[in-house]
Amino acid sequence: MPSVRRTKRRPSITKRAKITTVACLGTAVVLTFTGLNLANRESLAENAAAAEAYNAKVTTPAIATSPATGTATSSPAPQTSEQVSLDGASIISVLGDSTGNSSGEWVDLWAQDLAKNATVTVHMWDQLKQQYYSQPKVYGTAEKQITIWNGSMSGASADYPVDKLSVIQPETPDIVLLSFGHNGTPQNIGPAFQATYDAIASAAPEAETSVIIQNPANPPRTERTDENQAAVKQWAGTNGLPTLDVRSAFDTKPDLTALLLDDGTGVHPNDAGSRVWADAIITALR
Repeated sequence: MPSVRRTKRRPSITKRAKITTVACLGTAVVLTFTGLNLANRESLAENAAAAEAYNAKVTTPAIATSPATGTATSSPAPQTSEQVSLDGASIISVLGDSTGNSSGEWVDLWAQDLAKNATVTVHMWDQLKQQYYSQPKVYGTAEKQITIWNGSMSGASADYPVDKLSVIQPETPDIVLLSFGHNGTPQNIGPAFQATYDAIASAAPEAETSVIIQNPANPPRTERTDENQAAVKQWAGTNGLPTLDVRSAFDTKPDLTALLLDDGTGVHPNDAGSRVWADAIITALR
């Protein structure tokens, strides 16, 4: 029986048109998805580059020139130039050096200013006995109560409170002010601040810590103070802590020498300088 050759039928024109249309639509979808994917990648790359540029701008201290000394100094990072609120604060811990450890210096003057609206009790640190004096100073008679534990000590570096923090802060503070920078070196400023900050965070995790940028210095301490303060600003910016810029208040004055004691150190504020310092703190802490 002769074989029958079957001829494969070709699709109709209508069916072929439908197939072509579907294929074109599929190609268009693929191209569209590819284009969107590429655009999305480009957008992500642009966003990443922008974020990197922003972070570099925020975390890198700017360099400014001090009007009082003519020396280049680092300005605080933008996020640390904010005002700190005293609302609701009743216990304040001041940790610092000899610029604020005595009567008539900035801590004492600041307490007297606060006493206009509160009864302020100030405990001063006895460096010889390594404890607070038994009789605190009390300013004001208002109903609101504020207690300042002033643990400032002559010659102190930023890490001196670490092994005695429970004594220096006998009550859990609402606010902690760190006032260091005249002592030490730029190399050890950061680690010293970090050690104290870690101890505070462990003992009083809810406390708000701020960093004071201290007064500029005259010779022989001008250069070291400038370098130390740049290191302090960098450390504060890295940790996202607000800075209270006392130095700027001194820099606006025409004669730095008129604000410092003539004691050979070039560091300690006199009565007029302590007043400038206290006013700067009053402005920053509201």
